[in-house]
Amino acid sequence: MFTARKKKSDWTFKTSSGASAGVSVYKFVSASGSRGTLVFTSPDGAIVEFQYASLGAGVGIGLKRMPKRMPSVSWSTEDFSSARNNLSVEHIFRI
Repeated sequence: MFTARKKKSDWTFKTSSGASAGVSVYKFVSASGSRGTLVFTSPDGAIVEFQYASLGAGVGIGLKRMPKRMPSVSWSTEDFSSARNNLSVEHIFRI
C-alpha cells in the first residue's frame, strides 16, 4: 500500500504512452483492457520506464439507440504534449 510523504520527490515525469480498448460482450456486460508505459527521470539522471497492463469487466446500462457491440478505443504516444512536469501523490490526492 502506498503511503503519502510530504517530501518533494527528486524524480520527474518525462512522458507516457498507452492504449486501451473496451467492448460490450453480452447485454449489460462489458470488457476492457489497457497497456502503457510511464517514463521518469531518476535523481541520478537515468531514464526509467515503468510498464503496466490491465484487464477488467463491468456491468452497466447504456443508451438504447447505440449499437449493441459499440467498441471504445483510446491511445497516446510518447510525443503527445504533457501539461505537468511532476507527478506526485500530493497532486493526485490533495494531501
